[in-house]
Amino acid sequence: MQAKWVTAGLCAVLSAACGLRGESSYLTFDRARALTEIAGQYQAVGQAKQATSVLAEAQQAATSIRNPCIQPRALSEVAGQYAALGQLGQALKISAQAIQVSQKASQECDSDVVLLSHLAAHYLEIQQPALTLQVAQQMESTEKVSTWLQVAGQYAEAKQTQAVVGLLTQILAQVKAQQLDLSSAQLAELAGLQAAIGKRQSALEQLMQASQTAKAESGIEQVFGLIAIGHQYAELGQTKQALALLNQAQQTSQTLNNAALQTSLLSDLAVEYRRLNQPILAAAALTQAAATAQTLSPLLQAQTWIDLAAEDSAVRSQPAVQPQQITQLLDQALQDAQFSKDHSLITEVAIRYAQIGQPARALQVTKAMEGEFHSERSRALVSIANAYAQQGQFGQALQIGQSAADPYYRVRALIQIASQYKTVGQQDQATTILNQALQMARSLGK
Repeated sequence: MQAKWVTAGLCAVLSAACGLRGESSYLTFDRARALTEIAGQYQAVGQAKQATSVLAEAQQAATSIRNPCIQPRALSEVAGQYAALGQLGQALKISAQAIQVSQKASQECDSDVVLLSHLAAHYLEIQQPALTLQVAQQMESTEKVSTWLQVAGQYAEAKQTQAVVGLLTQILAQVKAQQLDLSSAQLAELAGLQAAIGKRQSALEQLMQASQTAKAESGIEQVFGLIAIGHQYAELGQTKQALALLNQAQQTSQTLNNAALQTSLLSDLAVEYRRLNQPILAAAALTQAAATAQTLSPLLQAQTWIDLAAEDSAVRSQPAVQPQQITQLLDQALQDAQFSKDHSLITEVAIRYAQIGQPARALQVTKAMEGEFHSERSRALVSIANAYAQQGQFGQALQIGQSAADPYYRVRALIQIASQYKTVGQQDQATTILNQALQMARSLGK
């Protein structure tokens, strides 16, 4: 899974570090990230030897970064890719370096992106449990247990029963030794783990405890807990209890004073209702989510409706939100952004046009950013090139991607195009594009 980091945003988040240490570390960071991603793509097209070679270059770049506020992230991405290549020993070695730098950097960096929780979140996202557990060992008890629960959940999904048993034993021992008070959602996770190893009665008892804990909670914590408990009851075939809890979660969500959060929770509820074969309730939750989103800004509303679209189409033939409504919202968001001359917002609008399959419209939007806003425009061009590639228009995609003024985003566009070539089975074309991306990536920061 592709990491959700944008280098341009890092400098804004870590402005103090940028000012103190200059831009050279960020350019090297760009090179390390690009090379890491290219290595992953080489692996995807069956060139393991080339993948390992390129990853060694990425490791060298990551190690040479002098800014401790961003180096842990670069190192963790390299470690994750080594693990994906099956070189776990090397992955753990590099990850240990990332942890060490992160622990030192947490005292001098203004941002929290260097915290161990961010390293763990990255490893969880790319599903590398061994690396996640390595980070967890350095965490304090509460955070450690939370991370262990997530790793155990991944083991359970992979049907690795013995791994679940081992980690569950550690979790229960840590909770008892430290006298930790777990949330209802965490107790529900524990119940799911008990069920995964065949302890149905223990799981049901754990869910009863979770339900009692949820009664003492409020707000978002309670809603999360109710959904989690309902999900586990559904997994155990207890449909009546599951529906009652999900209905309670829906009612409680209406009291939250956060429209964006409400829409997300309602979407989650729709998924759970559909799993319980309750299409009417699922559709009602999605309709409520779409209505709640109307209180958001045009761009956020459009993004929310885009996110809801896939689930909406799964539960009914006539979705609550039509494509033209999303386009109209983006048009409105664009007008607002142009009026305020917010080029970052214009970029986000362009990316959303590309996301909904309108790359031509997105490209038109970026015309206004030519000149001094080349970095923002280049960021949008990556999404536009990818959208054209998804439509099979590879020539147009290459032309747009190579037109990006910022070399880092030019490389990223080529990586995206190579990935699309691989998706349609054109391995040779994918390799050719990767070779181009590799040559460009090697020059970043030099």
